[in-house]
Amino acid sequence: MIWLRFRGLPSLCRALIPTAAWRNDLAEYDRYLAEQKGLALNTRVHRRRYARYFLTWEFGQGAADWSKLTIEDVWRFAARYSRRMQTASANVMLTGLRDFLRYLNFRGRCAHELVAAVSHYAAFNRPIRQASLTQEERNTYLRVYAGNEPRELRDRAMMLCLLDLGLRAQEVVQLPLCSSYCAINSALTIR
Repeated sequence: MIWLRFRGLPSLCRALIPTAAWRNDLAEYDRYLAEQKGLALNTRVHRRRYARYFLTWEFGQGAADWSKLTIEDVWRFAARYSRRMQTASANVMLTGLRDFLRYLNFRGRCAHELVAAVSHYAAFNRPIRQASLTQEERNTYLRVYAGNEPRELRDRAMMLCLLDLGLRAQEVVQLPLCSSYCAINSALTIR
């Protein structure tokens, strides 16, 4: 939207801002993703996008009437939107849709059968990715940061956050500067 404003198209920009009756549902879902699930901003952006696609497709600009939502509606939406995507992208979209419906089920707005109705596409002829590093590979990475200089200690702490905590690189670099490391306990405190 910033680009549209820069290009002098504010009316098109306003058209992209959700004005539908269900926009509060989308805002509540985003708060749930941030506060309850603790998802990163980029993940939330994608999950909101797929939820918005679904809400627009199903209800247009009107109020969301969850009692009228059927399994066939979910299937039709998934089939229509996944047709234009690669298998991996379609699965990301379906995961977002499933998560949104799970949230609605948690809030008592839709049946669990709708959550279960969201399928997953098989990725045939794709190599299976190794789930995690071997201990030898992990040790190889950590040997690079074996020094005791402040920069090396910082880099080692960042690598441990990636390897042991499973944080994404973006999440590691966004850690607040008030985080502290205690050499006595070998503990990193993140506030």
